[in-house]
Amino acid sequence: MASQYSVIQYVPNPIADERINIGVLAFNDQVVRVHFLQNWKRVKQFGNEDVSFLREFADRMEESAARGSFFLEDVSKDIPKHQQIIKVARGWMNSIQFTEPCGSLLDVDSLLEDAAETYLIEIENIEDNLPKKIFPRDRKVASKIANKTVKQVLKELKGEQAQEYFKTSLAGKHEGHKLDAVVANGKPYLAVHGLSFEVHSPKSVLDALSWAIVDVKNSYQGLPFGVLLLPPKRELRELTKAYETAIEKYEDLGAIVLKENDLEDWTNQTLAQLNL
Repeated sequence: MASQYSVIQYVPNPIADERINIGVLAFNDQVVRVHFLQNWKRVKQFGNEDVSFLREFADRMEESAARGSFFLEDVSKDIPKHQQIIKVARGWMNSIQFTEPCGSLLDVDSLLEDAAETYLIEIENIEDNLPKKIFPRDRKVASKIANKTVKQVLKELKGEQAQEYFKTSLAGKHEGHKLDAVVANGKPYLAVHGLSFEVHSPKSVLDALSWAIVDVKNSYQGLPFGVLLLPPKRELRELTKAYETAIEKYEDLGAIVLKENDLEDWTNQTLAQLNL
């Protein structure tokens, strides 16, 4: 299935046509992924105005992407996704604009990562003479931790055969689910998915994981399903409450909630008990 990407740009003065990249979008017919800048200071300086409306737009795009769609209110959802973006790229004349989509042979997640590295400049990369700022880790980072950790454990256990066991999708009773790490070979042995509460996680993302746990366990009742949660580092009441609620909810659904430092040991012990 062909993947495509588009660069999301901020154009504070459409007449002057000066623009700065603020996000990237990668998609195919079924999957939508989006990534925005983590630090908006450079964007604010570029436009010389409050950029809270850009952050709100980014939040809405992320929520829509989690549902496999775009947040494009004035574009028909009845036409293919790439045509939706073409229509926006050619028709939108306001301060948020999209480039026309370009195709790629990469899968959607790899394409998103590649496009972000190519087109987005985080402020820490251009302020080498200043102390490095610590930015909160988002869902993408949690995903990488889960993916990398399970891969490493699997490689230690199975050597060259590890790639035969590592998957990133699993069929539930009603539908398939994209997960950060699945160990399977004919049958699934465990699944892991990560979320971060160092940043705000949209309700749609939290609910999507709840559904994945329920749907997968309806097919594989005894399957160990690990949920890696990065706890909030900021003393924000809203994030702390959401984090605690998520722990209780996912455990009630039968998942094993894990901290970052516990994931490797849990994966090792779980696979050892299963005599993989």
